[in-house]
Amino acid sequence: MTSVARSRPVGVDELRRAYWAVQAGTFRRGHRVRRPTPGWTPSAPVLAVVGACAGTGASTLALALATAAETARVVECASPTAAGLSAAATAELGRDPDGWVRGARDAVLIERPADVLGGPHEVPHPRPSEHNGLMVVDVAWELGTVLAGHGWLTDLLEGPGPVVLTAPATVPGLRRLDAALGLLAHARPVVALLGPRRRALPRHIASALAALSRSHDLAGRVVEVPADTRLRTCGVDSTPLPQGLLRAATELLALTDLNRRDHAS
Repeated sequence: MTSVARSRPVGVDELRRAYWAVQAGTFRRGHRVRRPTPGWTPSAPVLAVVGACAGTGASTLALALATAAETARVVECASPTAAGLSAAATAELGRDPDGWVRGARDAVLIERPADVLGGPHEVPHPRPSEHNGLMVVDVAWELGTVLAGHGWLTDLLEGPGPVVLTAPATVPGLRRLDAALGLLAHARPVVALLGPRRRALPRHIASALAALSRSHDLAGRVVEVPADTRLRTCGVDSTPLPQGLLRAATELLALTDLNRRDHAS
C-alpha cells in the first residue's frame, strides 16, 4: 500500500498570502524570483501610509503627515512613472548614490526612487536619517503585492505598525478597506477616510461603515479627511496644502503610536 504523507495544517494568514502571491504573478512561467535583500533597520520613528485602493490620496496624505510633524521626511516608494509627489518640492536636491531623488519643502525632505521599478522589492533601502524626525513611508504599491513579496517594504508592513490606511467613503472603497484591514489586522492601522463628514454620508454608506467599524473594532481609529477640489484636479505641487487636510493629518498623528516599532536611537 502506498503511504500518503500527512500535510501540515494551513492557517488563514498563509492562505491569504498564497492567494495574493498568485495574484501578483509569482508562479507564472518566466517569473524571476529575486533573492531577499539585506534587512533594513530604521534609525528614526517610521509611519507607513498605505492606500486600500488606488486614488485615495495616500501620497498627498503622507506629505500632510510629514508637514504636520514639522521636522520629517517622506519616502515615496512609487516608480517614477507613478509618482504623486514629483512636483511637491520647492527645491530639488538632486540624485544621491543610493538611487533616490531628493527634494525639500520647508522642513520636510522628500525622497523618491530615481529609476523605474519592476515591483516593490526593487525599491532601494532608505538612506539613514540625518535627524531623529519622523519618517513617513508612502508605500505606493498594492497591499497584497507587497505582502506576497519580499524586501524591506514587506518587512515594514509585516511589523507591528504604526500604519495609516487610506480609503474613499464609497461602497467599493469600503470593500477594499475591509480586505486591507484583514491583511493588516496585526498592525491595528488608523484609517483615513476620504470624503464628507460621517453625518453627511448617504445612509447606505454610513450603514456599511458602521458594520465595518464593528467587525474590525475601529472605534477611535477613523479620521475623516475632507476632499479638496484643487488637489483632485491639479494634484500636489509646491503650493501649501489645504488647512482641512493638515488638521486631519494632525489628528491622525495623535492617534498613531509612533513608539510601537523598534528603532535605533
